[in-house]
Amino acid sequence: SATLKILITEKYTAKSPFLPATQSDMIAVPNQNDVLFGRGKVAFNHEGNSRFRSIVESRIDEYSIAHVKKKRLIAIEIIEMIESLDPPGRFLIECPKGNNGGKNVVDYWVPADREKAVSKVCHRLREKRKETRSIAPRVEGGDRSLKGKEPDLGSEALKEETLPDESTTLSAN
Repeated sequence: SATLKILITEKYTAKSPFLPATQSDMIAVPNQNDVLFGRGKVAFNHEGNSRFRSIVESRIDEYSIAHVKKKRLIAIEIIEMIESLDPPGRFLIECPKGNNGGKNVVDYWVPADREKAVSKVCHRLREKRKETRSIAPRVEGGDRSLKGKEPDLGSEALKEETLPDESTTLSAN
């Protein structure tokens, strides 16, 4: 209806760039498999976001070595995994009700379009890849090619030093 359209338009902000087409697109309470866009405790602690982070983590190695087209396909596969859950997961954008003492209050959520969802998944994969790279050990000039591989315990550089046992006396010459 016209009144609903005016209310939705008034609530539109840069933080929620997707306007729902109908009232049925508005979601008051996300389900446990939904992935919530946004920052903060609400999104971070949501069960669906936690599951999403785990799925991304499981695909990061494949994503890291993939070519551009394959990277997009990996993102789409992750979205399809979320959508295939029971109940089906959705990627949702918050529409703030207003300001309550400096804190945004979420009035409702709306589904993100497919391209926004792909963008979010790709962003998380890139972000996770950067995190993984930043904690990888540096080997000879910053080469991280050994990341994730077991060290060769037979190499001279990694052998434990043998310490004299207590019964051995050291003589000073």
